[in-house]
Amino acid sequence: MLIDIVSRGGNFNLDIGPSKDGLIPVIMQERLMDIGKWLKVNGESIYGTTCWKNTCQWSKGKVQDAERGEYMVKYDIMKLTVNPDPGFAVKEILFTRKGNTLYCICPVFPDKKLVVSDVKAASGARITMLGMDKPLQWKQVGANIEIVISRCESFQNAL
Repeated sequence: MLIDIVSRGGNFNLDIGPSKDGLIPVIMQERLMDIGKWLKVNGESIYGTTCWKNTCQWSKGKVQDAERGEYMVKYDIMKLTVNPDPGFAVKEILFTRKGNTLYCICPVFPDKKLVVSDVKAASGARITMLGMDKPLQWKQVGANIEIVISRCESFQNAL
């Protein structure tokens, strides 16, 4: 939810506060710690970023339009990112940007290769993965960028 909301220009309100005795419930502490661990590596793609021209890249399939309303409209981010209904597309990449840097955030770790559609890299561009020291191998294929992910398997296993 955090990534999806930020990619669309929003702020993520956790609404976590202490109980009447001044303690944060354990389950909320765990969630805060988990978000903090993820942000330690990926916070650069969240803090101080803005929307890009596209908020996401959809996979193949029917794009499920979000229901519109003023209060308590159902929005199931899991169905839109990792567990779609049969025949429906998922948000395979969510985008944020900061200056000239485009962040491509994948809700599901890509297998071997990530294709970022309709993106033309600048001459001499360097593509990296947050949390990794070395740049990734990539190539421009027409209007798309193909990024080799397979050498990052040790990083994925550490997540």
